[in-house]
Amino acid sequence: VYVRGRHVVWSAGGCVRVRFTAPEPVRQALWCRFDDGDGSTPEPTLCLRHDAALTTYAPSGASHTMPLNRDQRDLRACAAGLLVPTKRGLAALTHPLDKAELV
Repeated sequence: VYVRGRHVVWSAGGCVRVRFTAPEPVRQALWCRFDDGDGSTPEPTLCLRHDAALTTYAPSGASHTMPLNRDQRDLRACAAGLLVPTKRGLAALTHPLDKAELV
């Protein structure tokens, strides 16, 4: 994944898979896996953190945007999804449609 400002290029095996312009500048880009609970291996999901939102892009083409609190810092991928450090403590996001909950 290559990110510069609002421009994102997702490539694999030397081929560009997706190229797009995000609605806001991208502050952080990382890969994580969200478990669907169906027993299958979760697919890798591209997560883009903006100033006030998180946007996820799945290889299937599905994308989701969720608001983030201003106090949320750099995200970290983990086995359960994403770890979201905040001033109030550590939160976990286990699915892109869920709200990050304190752990």
